[in-house]
Amino acid sequence: MLNLNDTIIDSRDIEERINELESLIDDYESDIEELQDSDEFEGDGLDTEDQQRLEQLREDLEEAQEELNPLTAIRDEVSSSEWDYGLTLIHEDVWVDYVKELCEDIGEIPSELPSYIVVDWDATADNISVDYSTVTIEGNDYYYRA
Repeated sequence: MLNLNDTIIDSRDIEERINELESLIDDYESDIEELQDSDEFEGDGLDTEDQQRLEQLREDLEEAQEELNPLTAIRDEVSSSEWDYGLTLIHEDVWVDYVKELCEDIGEIPSELPSYIVVDWDATADNISVDYSTVTIEGNDYYYRA
C-alpha cells in the first residue's frame, strides 16, 4: 500500500496504486452486479452468506474509492508530462536536505566542504524552489520539478 506520509514519493508509485485500485473497483463492481443479477436476489432474497458477501463487497468498494479519489486528485493537480516517467515529490520537511544533496550530486558544490565554509541552505532551497511547484497531500506540501 502506498504511504502518502513518506518524505519522498515517486509518481510511478502513485500511478501503480491508482491502476491497482481501478482494477479492484472493477472487480468489486462486477461481483456486486453478479450477486444482484442472481435469481436469489430477485426472488426470495440472498442467503445469509451471500448477503454478507454483498455487504463486504460494498464496503470494500467504498474503501477503494475513498483511497482512489485523493490519488487521482494529486495526479490531476500535478498534470506533468513527467508523471509517467517518475516525478519526484519531496516533502517540505526534507526540502532543504534534498536541495543540499542535489547540489552535491550535480557537482555544484563539493560534498566535503571545509568546516569554515558555511552555506545558507535555506536561502539556496528558496532560490531553487522557483523551478518547482508544490502540491498539497494530506495537509503537507510536496515540491516537484515544474
